[in-house]
Amino acid sequence: MDLSEAEMEKLRLRLRFKVCHSVGFACADVDDIVQETVKRFILADQNGKMRNGDAIGAFLNGICQNVIFEYRRHWSRDTSM
Repeated sequence: MDLSEAEMEKLRLRLRFKVCHSVGFACADVDDIVQETVKRFILADQNGKMRNGDAIGAFLNGICQNVIFEYRRHWSRDTSM
């Protein structure tokens, strides 16, 4: 799968909105979460883990949800002490 720079930037903007909606617009780690999601998406594509090339949005959404859950889990462990 080859995405152009414009398509990738469009995906980043959508991801950024989704992450902001999930963790809050004032969260300082929004860009880090988006960057981690894009990194995992590219690695999954390179390793052939995406079964259906037509469902890029759904696949990216699943990765993003996992990254958000990991962020929340990490954040809740650090703040409980």
